[in-house]
Amino acid sequence: MELCFVYSHVDTAYKEQRALTVSQPENKEWVQRVGYVRDIDGITVRMGSHVHPPKQA
Repeated sequence: MELCFVYSHVDTAYKEQRALTVSQPENKEWVQRVGYVRDIDGITVRMGSHVHPPKQA
């Protein structure tokens, strides 16, 4: 199972997390920044940016 949280600033969120590092944030070909961590129960958590940033109001 994989759980994903979306962040406006993936790198900042990644630096502040306290889980086990799986992979540091990197740019993906579908224009998203994604990093992975593993929580204390062994669940993989994806920390990603918006694929399409939300529109400004």
